[in-house]
Amino acid sequence: MINRASLLEKIASLEKALAEQKNGYDYEKTFDEHWQAISREVFEESLGPVSKDRNKKSLQSKYGWITVSKDHRYCHCLKALAKVHICRKE
Repeated sequence: MINRASLLEKIASLEKALAEQKNGYDYEKTFDEHWQAISREVFEESLGPVSKDRNKKSLQSKYGWITVSKDHRYCHCLKALAKVHICRKE
């Protein structure tokens, strides 16, 4: 479950960091860095808890590298997509 207090804290941190920026480039760069981190955390949390043992997998996503349990349906979807891409290359 997504920790709303932590999420609100990160958004407040983003707002503070944006207020300190002097130009548009730095503003956009800061926004993008913070928002990517927030998005990755929310996405990873939405996939559910990861077991403490070795039964986990790191995957590249739009939000960067995430860790997910190997039994999660998200992993199974990616395996199916990988097979489709391999078949298309041949």
